[in-house]
Amino acid sequence: MKVPPFANAPASAPQRRWDDREGAQRLAAIIRRAWHDAGHDVPVEVIETQPGHPDTLYTVRMPTLINGLPR
Repeated sequence: MKVPPFANAPASAPQRRWDDREGAQRLAAIIRRAWHDAGHDVPVEVIETQPGHPDTLYTVRMPTLINGLPR
């Protein structure tokens, strides 16, 4: 199975804040593109961790991955 290379942070992205809405959306796009380039259609979601809170954080979720790999 072809998978994208592991990286603890996207090297191509100079912006390192991934926990606000815009950063999480950028990270989701990078992850989606990496899996697409490896030949997989992996849904990536941006999730609000504290809905309604003024300082809410966001996370990226890939619900179809099992142990880090597509089904």
